[in-house]
Amino acid sequence: MKETEFSIYTKWIFALLTIFNLQACEIEWDDDRPRYPGEATDMLCYKIWSDTFRNNQGFTVTQELRFWADGYGEETLRTVYPDRTQIETFPFEWRWNSYHYDALIWRYRDGAETYFDQLRLDFSTLSGRFGPDFVTFYNMGRF
Repeated sequence: MKETEFSIYTKWIFALLTIFNLQACEIEWDDDRPRYPGEATDMLCYKIWSDTFRNNQGFTVTQELRFWADGYGEETLRTVYPDRTQIETFPFEWRWNSYHYDALIWRYRDGAETYFDQLRLDFSTLSGRFGPDFVTFYNMGRF
C-alpha cells in the first residue's frame, strides 16, 4: 500500500514540476511584430509611413500615411509634375479589422473605404495589400 501511495505522490510531483517548467518557458520571437493590442497600435501610430512610386502618367508620387491612436488618420499624396508639386490630403477614420492585427480598414470623409489586408507591421515597415496593390511603407520617424 505504501508503494502505491508513493507512486501517486511521485506522479503528482512530476505533474506539478512539468506544469511549472512549461510556465517558465519563454517564447522566442524572431521578429519585432506586435504581441498585444496596445503594442500594435503604438507601433502604428504617431509615425509617418511613406512610399514613393510612379503613377500611370510617369510622375513621381509620394504617399504618406499618419495614424493617431484615437482612430483618426490622414493620407497625403504629393505628386511632382514638371512645373509644380500637387499635395492632396485625405483625412480618414481607421480601426483594426482583425484581432490578429493583420488588417486595417478606414473610411474617408466621402464614405469611401480602404482595406489594408495581409498587413505586416514592424518598427521600420508597414506592408501588405493596400486596395488591389501590394505595398511597403517605410517609417520616416515620428510626427
